Amino acid sequence: MRTEQPIKPNGIRATWLALGLLIFAPAAGQAEGCGPPPSWSETDARSRPQEAVEACLKVQAWENRNLNVPTESLVSGIVSQCEVRVTFAAGAAGSAARTRVQQLLDVNDRVALDEALGDVTSARRCAGR
Repeated sequence: MRTEQPIKPNGIRATWLALGLLIFAPAAGQAEGCGPPPSWSETDARSRPQEAVEACLKVQAWENRNLNVPTESLVSGIVSQCEVRVTFAAGAAGSAARTRVQQLLDVNDRVALDEALGDVTSARRCAGR
């Protein structure tokens, strides 16, 4: 003989809570920045070099978030990569545009390192590291 158990209100609440977490948790993760950043274009290198470096840093931090290397090494590496890419995209060697961009990036090197550290830390947090 089968007996029916009464439905417990706490069981219903727990079910709805679990369902809500399944549905809305991925959206909450995206809202906190746990998704890939928008791609960036080297065409911004001449007109907005600092913004181009910042966009590159976000992309590089996201792409390298699972590398098993010390954070400081990763930060230095992606700053160097992004600054070189933006400098080369700014113009031909010896051109005024390339020289101007290189000087601007040299002045803002500390800013780029700080930005990269934040981007790497955030990307690694999203990856559960």
